[in-house]
Amino acid sequence: LLTCRLAFTCVDSVTPLKLNEKGFPKETAGLLVFVYVPFELVFPLLIAYLNMHLQWSKMRLWQAGFQLRIVMSFLIVSLVYGFALDETGNVPYSFLLRQILTAVTYSFTSGLMFTSQCGFFAKVADETIGGTYLTLLNTVSNLGGTWPKYFVLRSIDWFTVKHEIECVEQPHDGKPCFEIDKDGYYY
Repeated sequence: LLTCRLAFTCVDSVTPLKLNEKGFPKETAGLLVFVYVPFELVFPLLIAYLNMHLQWSKMRLWQAGFQLRIVMSFLIVSLVYGFALDETGNVPYSFLLRQILTAVTYSFTSGLMFTSQCGFFAKVADETIGGTYLTLLNTVSNLGGTWPKYFVLRSIDWFTVKHEIECVEQPHDGKPCFEIDKDGYYY
């Protein structure tokens, strides 16, 4: 519970920052949420349907979601790597379409993991203290998604190779300017 989300922390935490760094407008990212919401409302129904017809155990369903989420993480990182604004400084529509498809699929895998995890927690919880035990398990699971962020962000800095250059833009307030040779996000 404390380590399973370590594999996704980089994609969950740093991807929006990297897209913004590469010129993806915050306004566009905010507007895309309106596209995601209807899908996220339907996903629990779809997951329940899958669970009913596949008749897998809750952990098997969680493992399938984990594996799909790993694959989607690699696709999202490659999508960020290939992002560039067009000649007019706008986000290309082809990128927006790929962004929507990957984000919706990634959200589905996340929902699949969460729903099956909650079902597993309900199955293993003692009925006499069920609510307390479920809260404890969910709290530990939420901690597993929170504590790795610091270490992942520090490791990205550690893996980034950069060298100092002369600052061209004014004012630089005495801070050094760097050029990145190897971005730690991709490693």
